[in-house]
Amino acid sequence: MDKEIEQILYQVAMDVAMDYKAELNTLNVSATGNLQNVDFEVEVSGNTYKIYLILQDYWKFVEHGRLPGSFPNIGKLQQWIQIKQILPRPMADGKLPTEKQLVYMIGNSIKEKGIQPKPALANALQKNDVYLNKIKEAVSKSLDKEIKQMLKELNK
Repeated sequence: MDKEIEQILYQVAMDVAMDYKAELNTLNVSATGNLQNVDFEVEVSGNTYKIYLILQDYWKFVEHGRLPGSFPNIGKLQQWIQIKQILPRPMADGKLPTEKQLVYMIGNSIKEKGIQPKPALANALQKNDVYLNKIKEAVSKSLDKEIKQMLKELNK
């Protein structure tokens, strides 16, 4: 593989990962901080080039939101409440809800209303659109070199 292509792919992966982290901060998505743990791999197999971003398993819920209809994972919701240190408001009778009640109230709201998307990854990818042209140019140069080399060998 052409070294220029490999360098560009690693740069793209690194920049997208960094921009993703920045977008998470901008969108105020940082309860546990786990979404900030982003890694990447660049895979080359023949003429196929792939970049993999390694994200937390729940990134899709943040990115695309959640439609109303089903109750969220209670354990994860309880963990989120504890990490965010959500302070409950008094109920109609003036009493503060217990943590279990708070989990149910928030979960029920998610079930009824869903969660709005926060497209951190889409924004990060859009910011790095410029690299597509660089990748196209590098692949074009690499193919041009290969074709010239093949023609040279055929003319021997």
